[in-house]
Amino acid sequence: LKYEVTQDGNTINVEVEEKGGRFSFLGQSPCDDIEITTPSNTRVGLSANNGTIELYGMHRSGTVRSSNGKIIMDDVTGDFDVHASNGSVDIAGATVTFDIESSNERIVFAGVIVPSVGNRMTTTNGSAEITLHRIPGEELDASTTNGSIKTRLPILTTFSGDKHHIVGTIGAGDAELFVKTANGPVTVQRDTLMKS
Repeated sequence: LKYEVTQDGNTINVEVEEKGGRFSFLGQSPCDDIEITTPSNTRVGLSANNGTIELYGMHRSGTVRSSNGKIIMDDVTGDFDVHASNGSVDIAGATVTFDIESSNERIVFAGVIVPSVGNRMTTTNGSAEITLHRIPGEELDASTTNGSIKTRLPILTTFSGDKHHIVGTIGAGDAELFVKTANGPVTVQRDTLMKS
């Protein structure tokens, strides 16, 4: 593998490509782990093809994109744009506003949704599971084409056309949460360790 690291102002770019021919062993491509350590208040922009991205302890904002690999985030704060193609998205210990998309896997979110407009979570072939760590206050719009919707929280519904779509308010409704799946269930619940 060939690595190239460049810096432009406060931006550090790391590019990795296969060097030479396309050698593979039992269908495996050559791979390596790249670990980058930055101050926690760094704005991040990460992308990977055919690999997992793990992001821990970042307390600003950023963009995270993976093609053919999962995305794992923990202890993050800020505004994040997260997209995985053919990979799951697992976010824990988060206090964020977000736009999360997965094309062929599940999305699991556990954390606090900061009051904001436009918190969005969509997946085409997977489930969406949201576990809230603070007494929630969301305007929820959740839908699925081929799955069910479970809200394990008191919700004042303003629209419940069928088991595939629900619109309503949880708590004070300070944050907006749009959740959509095509082929999987949607679950919204609170952390079982959270005090009422």
